[in-house]
Amino acid sequence: MSITVYNPSSKPAPEVLKTATRKTPLKGGILGIIDNSKPNSDTVLKRVADKLKIKYEVNEVIWSRKPTASLPITDDEIQKLAKKCNLVLAGVGASGSCSSSSLLDGILFEKLGTPAAVICTEPFIRSAENMSVAHGFKSYPFAVMPHPIGPTDTKTLNQWADDVFDEVASLLTAPQNSN
Repeated sequence: MSITVYNPSSKPAPEVLKTATRKTPLKGGILGIIDNSKPNSDTVLKRVADKLKIKYEVNEVIWSRKPTASLPITDDEIQKLAKKCNLVLAGVGASGSCSSSSLLDGILFEKLGTPAAVICTEPFIRSAENMSVAHGFKSYPFAVMPHPIGPTDTKTLNQWADDVFDEVASLLTAPQNSN
């Protein structure tokens, strides 16, 4: 009797890509939020978005909530957000498949020329890094927050969102070294 073992990971992309140019100031920007639908992901993303509106005068926030956390955003939603938004925030990656999918959401927008920031939780850094390499980025930068978010109370989630806020703002505005 023989056993076949499948490796579910993909080979790295043949080209090495760079992140979108960060030339748009946050002031007056239109931020697209990709909520991966994990419990409390919306709480963290809303807190960060609200702070971006206050501190950096982001003009508008447009939400897209994925029906499942384990798949990337649909082509239709990408096109909808890409037409309206000049910045994107995706997350919160808090498991293996949703961390990979959230990171892929950010990468898809980077490939379209839209700066993106992605938030993942600590245990799933490696999943996000592997997705980065598989899609042509040697090292796609993303923000990391504590885990878990699902059962965590709102006060703690808001503190964690506050703690990662400056990193998210930097990911959206500062030149990124992704190769």
